[in-house]
Amino acid sequence: MKETAKLGLILFLFTAIAAGVLALTNNFTSPIIAEIEKEASFGSLMELFPDADDFEELDQDLLTNIKGKYAPIVEGHEVLQGGEVIGYSFQTESSGYGDEPIVAITAINSDGTIAGIDVVSNSETPGFGKAIEEDDFQDSFIDKSTETELIPVDTPAEENEVMMISGSTVSTQGILTGINAAREVYRENFSD
Repeated sequence: MKETAKLGLILFLFTAIAAGVLALTNNFTSPIIAEIEKEASFGSLMELFPDADDFEELDQDLLTNIKGKYAPIVEGHEVLQGGEVIGYSFQTESSGYGDEPIVAITAINSDGTIAGIDVVSNSETPGFGKAIEEDDFQDSFIDKSTETELIPVDTPAEENEVMMISGSTVSTQGILTGINAAREVYRENFSD
């Protein structure tokens, strides 16, 4: 019995020391990891806004109100150049055909035109829904106005039309749900 208690105490000490080391490591590395994740997410923003020099998160109260009204909105940023707001970005999560949500960033210029979109992650079907990652599809959003709802068509010609992915209606509608939510948020909160 005495030997069992001794082994239990030794095991407890090793466990406590290991937990302490892990806690210290986490405290030391978590700010570094957060900065790396921030830089990775801003990588997409830099591609969409090459002239930007800073990105500031939207006011928390405003973002909470936006999220309450527009479920796809996850994050929002002001895009700055030399301290002046040149646009806004909205990260959205919307349902497509895959098991995981379609995570996308919609970049909107201060003049109310879409600077571009970037699909951050998705689990759409290879060969069909994955086409939302292709440049031809994403480029069909560039310079579109935020004034009216964007709709998918086979051959976009009008101001509110974007490319429909043939054979992938669910994926197209899924990403458009997020992009149209971002468009509405911009119109309601940031357009002149």
